[in-house]
Amino acid sequence: MTGIVKFAGAIKTAISARVFGLGDALDAYLIAFSICSFLCDSLAGNLSPALVPLFVQRAEAGGRQEPDASYGGTLYRSLLLLSTCGAVLLICRGPFLHLLALGFSPQELSLTRSLMLVLAPMFPLMGINAVWRSLLNSRSLFVIPAIAPVMTPLLATGFLLFARALGGIYTLALGSTIGVFAEMLILAFYLWKLGIPIFPSWESSFIDMRWFKRDYAPLVLSNFLNGGANLVDQSVATLLAPGSVSTLSLGTRLVSVAMAMGPATLSTVFLPKLSRMVTIRDWKTMQTTIKRWLFVSLTGACLLSSIAILFSSPLTHFAFQKGASNAIDIHALNVVQSLSFLQLPFVVGVVILVRVIVSLQMNRRLVSISLLALVANAVLDLCLVRLLGIGGITVATAMVQALTFLILLRIVKNQFATGVVLSRAA
Repeated sequence: MTGIVKFAGAIKTAISARVFGLGDALDAYLIAFSICSFLCDSLAGNLSPALVPLFVQRAEAGGRQEPDASYGGTLYRSLLLLSTCGAVLLICRGPFLHLLALGFSPQELSLTRSLMLVLAPMFPLMGINAVWRSLLNSRSLFVIPAIAPVMTPLLATGFLLFARALGGIYTLALGSTIGVFAEMLILAFYLWKLGIPIFPSWESSFIDMRWFKRDYAPLVLSNFLNGGANLVDQSVATLLAPGSVSTLSLGTRLVSVAMAMGPATLSTVFLPKLSRMVTIRDWKTMQTTIKRWLFVSLTGACLLSSIAILFSSPLTHFAFQKGASNAIDIHALNVVQSLSFLQLPFVVGVVILVRVIVSLQMNRRLVSISLLALVANAVLDLCLVRLLGIGGITVATAMVQALTFLILLRIVKNQFATGVVLSRAA
C-alpha cells in the first residue's frame, strides 16, 4: 500500500514536469513543498515511532482499552503542537527562504512564500493523522493507514488537469493540501467503523515532559538533522543552473518509491514487533530477528539497486520524455536517478537499526549521529558537485548513508555484546 502511494507521488511529479517544465514555477513549488513536508515529517512523522511503543506497552499491561484512555489528550496536544509550528513557519518563512533558496530571484522567492501559505494547513491535519495512525499501527492494523496518504498525490494530480485554467502552480499546491484533508477523512471513517472515538474526551495523555525529553525530542531533532540534509541538497542545487532543483527532485523520485516499499514499510511493521519483545524482555529472539531482517533486507535492496541502475535509462525516457511539452534534460535526470540508487541498501539497514534503538528507548543516541551526517552531507555536497555536477549530490547522500549505517551497526552490536540491554531492563 505504501508503494502504491509513492508510485502515485511519482506520477504526480512526472505530470508536473510535463505541465510546467523544469523551470522557476516548479522549482518554487518543490522548495515550498519540501520545507512544509520536511517540517511535518519531523514533527508529525516522529509522533508514530514515539507513541507506538507506548501504546503497545500500555496494551500489554492493561488490555486494549488502556491506551484509549490516553488517546484524547495525546491527540489534542499533538494538534496544538503542529498548529503552533505551522504558524511560526508562516511568520518566519521570508528569512527562512533567504537561507535555503540562495539562488532564487526575488520573483521566485515571492512565489515560494505564497505557495507555503497554501500548504500551511497541512500541519494540523498531519498532526491528527499521525496520532490516529499510531493507534492503529499499535494494534497491527497497517493497510488503511498505509493507503490513505494516496489521496494527496491523487488529488494533486487531478487538480493538475485544470492547472493552467485555475491558477497554474497554485492549483498543484491546493490539491496537495486538500489531499491531506481527504486522508484525514479516510482515517476518521476507519476509526469510526472500528468503534474508536474520533475526537475523544481529554482524560490523560502520553505527552508529558518526560516523554518529550526521552522519546520525542531526540527523534524530532534527529529527523530534523536528517531531513535538513535533503534541504541542504536542494539549497546546493539552487546554486546550479535553473531547473536543477526539479532535476534533483525528479531524478530521486523513483528511489523514494523503492524506499517506501522497503525501508518505510519495514519501519512501520518492525517497530510494534520489537516493542513487544522489549516489553516481555525476549532478548534472544530480538537478536535473532534483527540479524534475519538485516540479512534479507540488505540482500533484497542490493538486488533491487542493481536492477534499477541497469534499467535507469529506459525508465527515465519513458517517464519524462515521451509526450513532454517542455524541454527536459533527460541525460541529467538519468545520471541523478542512476546514482540515487547507490544509497538504497544503506537506507534499509539504517531504518532497521534506528527502529531497534527506538524500541530500546535510546533515542538520544540518534541526535549526535544525525548531526555528524548533516555536516558530512554538506561538506560532501559542496565538494562533489564541483566534480560531478548535480549527480555529485546523490553520490554524497549515498556516502553519508553508508557512514550512518556503520555507526548504528556498531552501537547495536555493542548493546547486545556488553549486556547493556539486560541491565537497562533490570
